[in-house]
Amino acid sequence: MSLTVFEQRTQSYEMLAQICRGKRVVLVSATPLNNSPQDILSQIKLFQAGKNSTIPNVRNLEAFFGGLRRRVEGLDRQTDREAYFQSVKENARQTREDIEIPDDPTNAHGIEKYYGADLKKQGLRFPEVATPEPLFYNSTDGERSL
Repeated sequence: MSLTVFEQRTQSYEMLAQICRGKRVVLVSATPLNNSPQDILSQIKLFQAGKNSTIPNVRNLEAFFGGLRRRVEGLDRQTDREAYFQSVKENARQTREDIEIPDDPTNAHGIEKYYGADLKKQGLRFPEVATPEPLFYNSTDGERSL
């Protein structure tokens, strides 16, 4: 889910915020490096006050994410590629540490670390997944190998 500043003003966003407020919520993004600091702030503001959050390290989320936004402002993904991605990585590190986002929310370990008691209480668990095995194919008609 990618929610921009503009979308925070829509009726749909407000309805979603009403559903989330006062509840324990886990937000998962398939493309966190493609989310801007403002997108992440919009997601967090679904269940936290922007200027008076309950997050111990970051009471003023708007100021915190404003600083992250300024770090990448003016950098172009194409022409300033290395500087841009270094800034994005630093933003991600600082967000994980200060907002206490699980280290790797894409795997079960990160979620179980922070929400294990809730998962157990609800009888939920992650399935065991085997390590993928690579398969290699060769073309038999002289074209290219995959």
